[in-house]
Amino acid sequence: MGLGLGLVGCWDTKANSLYCDGVAATCQHAAGRPYCNIARHECEAADGSVGDLLAVDSAAGCADDSGCTSAATPVCDKASHTCRACQAGSPSADCAGAAGKPVCSTSGACVECASNGDCAAQGKSCELTTFTCVACNANIECASGACRADHVCAAASDLVYVDNKNGACSGTSHAGTAGDPYCQVNDAFAATGGTILVAGSGTQYGSISITTPVTKAIVGPGRDATPAATFFTITKPGMIVSVTTGSADVSGTGIVLNGSSSGAGAAGLLGFGSGATVKLALTRSLITSSGGDGVDSTGCAITLDANEITSNHGGGVKLSGGTYTVTNNIIAGNGNTLSGGVPGFSADTAAGAAGVGFAFNTVTKNMTSAGVGGIDCSVLPHTITASIVTGNTTVGGTQFASACTFTNVVAGSIETSPAMGLVKLDPTYVSTSNFRLDMTAGPAATANNACCVDQLATGATDHDIDSNRRPVRVKWDIGAFEAP
Repeated sequence: MGLGLGLVGCWDTKANSLYCDGVAATCQHAAGRPYCNIARHECEAADGSVGDLLAVDSAAGCADDSGCTSAATPVCDKASHTCRACQAGSPSADCAGAAGKPVCSTSGACVECASNGDCAAQGKSCELTTFTCVACNANIECASGACRADHVCAAASDLVYVDNKNGACSGTSHAGTAGDPYCQVNDAFAATGGTILVAGSGTQYGSISITTPVTKAIVGPGRDATPAATFFTITKPGMIVSVTTGSADVSGTGIVLNGSSSGAGAAGLLGFGSGATVKLALTRSLITSSGGDGVDSTGCAITLDANEITSNHGGGVKLSGGTYTVTNNIIAGNGNTLSGGVPGFSADTAAGAAGVGFAFNTVTKNMTSAGVGGIDCSVLPHTITASIVTGNTTVGGTQFASACTFTNVVAGSIETSPAMGLVKLDPTYVSTSNFRLDMTAGPAATANNACCVDQLATGATDHDIDSNRRPVRVKWDIGAFEAP
């Protein structure tokens, strides 16, 4: 009896050609089954099949992580050759072999990122729907708290701090650190860091003035922040960049600009680049209540994106020479009926940047005492794309002048221009001061769905005026605002 039992034991283990005992034995002799399943003491293939006398298969076999194709179980357990979830971490040792996905998420999948800090080295933010690093659209998306106008998260080591401490800050000798910030932006230009982070304040800052070649990004707390970072000086623009030699690259984002109403009035943003190479960008900002134009730029390569440019006495945006990219802006209620002025947008001899130019803007309720209230394309051909241009003071029934061409432009039902590319339907706004589309139920939503919402198969921008990702639905909306 004892002999019989011994023979059976030998047959089921040592006599089994697929038997293995872990480190001490290998499965090199078992063709096509080179891996030892320690739990079963059997040689098996990468797919987990054993094919021995007991005909037992493991649930999910793997040789290494490449055999684990499910996002939920991306890691191969080398002992049991089964796939499992990764163990959380940023970065995670379990995800070290996953190309481009070094972080273990709370779901157990290897991903590119699980927090903004995971993307900081790339100057990006973490998109928590796809767990991928993407360009930023707001300060809150960046580990450093500073999303620049170029949609890059500034490195913490690049920051120079400015805070007037509600008017209590004084002097110019400061370190520019969070603990010892400069009082004014102009004082911070000599500092080494390229990104000037400005705190919100209940007291206005002085105007920003740049007259020498420099490369700086100015980042405030946001267009609608409470308190905001507002720049104003009597008799001056809110921000002036006037460089006549060399080159300058200056941007502002998340700030508020007020041009003086003293005398003839000053622009909210004044750019002058004749004789120099000047790149000037303003994003996610507010220009309002200036005595002059909202924006007045000559000879600059200017970018205006996701701004509200409203209630400026001289007019909206006036560009002469240089190039422009104007996207996702609300340009509304600018100009006057007493002393001429600039319409909502005037391009003159400036040229639209290749591939974009003027697109996804809302231009409404602007006015002049003579001429055109909406868009004046002047002497060069300018293409107006995917924009809403309605309710601007008109002469002869048209809101447009000169060499404009149009692609998917909503111009209102009373527009008389015979130009191709105009959609003669009326949008409905939230209010007389909020020119986002009203999507409450009823006639407003019906009108906006007809003219503007979910209309375009492609778009030149991935965000709207409020940093919402475009498109929300399958298609892009026309105008500055992407409806939820």
